[in-house]
Amino acid sequence: MKGLEEAAARFTAATRAESSPAEEPPPRLGARIVRMLGRLGPTLDALRNLLVSAAIVAILLLIGWSILAETRREAIVVERIAVPRRLVEAGLDGEVLASRLVDAIAKVSEAAFWRGERASVAMGWKTGDVQVPLLGLSMAALVRLIEDLADRPDRRVSGELVQIDGAETLRLRIHPPRGGQEPITLPIGASVADRTAVDAALERAAERLLEKLDPIALAAHLLVTGLERLPEEADPAEVLEGLEAVSAAVDACSIDPNCRARDGARAQILWATAAWRAALRLGERERDRRDALLEEALDRLASAEEPEGPSLEALLRRADLLAALGRGAQAREAFAEAAWRFPRSVRPLRDGAKALAREGEVAEAVARLERAVELDPEDPWLRFELGMALRLAGREAEAIAAFRAATRRDGRLHCAYEEWGRALEATGRIEAAARRLQQAAQLRGTRPHCRWPDA
Repeated sequence: MKGLEEAAARFTAATRAESSPAEEPPPRLGARIVRMLGRLGPTLDALRNLLVSAAIVAILLLIGWSILAETRREAIVVERIAVPRRLVEAGLDGEVLASRLVDAIAKVSEAAFWRGERASVAMGWKTGDVQVPLLGLSMAALVRLIEDLADRPDRRVSGELVQIDGAETLRLRIHPPRGGQEPITLPIGASVADRTAVDAALERAAERLLEKLDPIALAAHLLVTGLERLPEEADPAEVLEGLEAVSAAVDACSIDPNCRARDGARAQILWATAAWRAALRLGERERDRRDALLEEALDRLASAEEPEGPSLEALLRRADLLAALGRGAQAREAFAEAAWRFPRSVRPLRDGAKALAREGEVAEAVARLERAVELDPEDPWLRFELGMALRLAGREAEAIAAFRAATRRDGRLHCAYEEWGRALEATGRIEAAARRLQQAAQLRGTRPHCRWPDA
């Protein structure tokens, strides 16, 4: 009996020992992690849902901001050009053709400024077939719908390539039409494989379109291109010829209520730009006439105030006019204000550098252009202008490097090849200089030589 009791006691003790938590083997690391994740599960689910919600809100805000930005930007919108299947199979894409027409319009309209940044043409969201989630509409359709509701429709250009009398022909239409406008018809030639013929037709098309859509910019363009082709010692009457056409276009806009409401301020800025460009060519020969022209341009800018404040172009033009009148301190203040209002733009640095170079302050001009290049290192024109400033400073080796960098970013920039060649000549590298100058001549064609800072 006593033996049975001792055995039972030993069994109970052993059972307690086996069930005692103090002597359980420690759980493995994996099991611990699983338990911890199990406890964090609800928290992780809540965090995931929060991130997904934030991403959706961010996407919707981005889409909304993009649509708002597009609806506020008035532009000439070039739609995809219709191309026959036979030409598509030959490698001519309608979107590429539209893009080249955009470039041609931009080239003509921006010539009214000085390497301007005016967004006069658009593709992007306004023509892109990007679908908006949940709405079943493309961005282009949604932008157009909002603009129509706000009674601010863009001027849109559509086109097609057709054969007329055996010649490939570009036919363009403007929407909405004004006064029963006829299509613009431009023959290209027997074949669209000739890129030169196509580019020439697109350049003519750009001028014809601006003649109907933006006559102010076209008049300023014709004046500026005319000035560029004049010799250095041109007669003052030749310098001023063409400014009357800009004035007539601006006056016509001021009479038309729709044009005045939409383009009144820009028209005055364009006139001031054209007058300033003409005044630069007058120089000291006609000092009184030049100064009177510059003062009138300042008055025009003062009347071009916009509700949301002065535009970048207006600020820079005012600074240029003040610099041309010899008011250096005021010009610097104007350039500084432009830089403060538009900190992401390189224009205040670029245009300020040109104004400084005209006054002979070349070292500061170089410093500003170097900062501009840091802001936009892929702009070939900035590299070219930096090279020109370095040449004025007598730093030919650094100028050569700048021109080389410019041609790497744009292999068609004849100005950079030309000045590269001249810099090589200045350093005695005659054979290399001849090769660069030959490249420049081939690329330039009949266009005038480049000048800086009065380009």
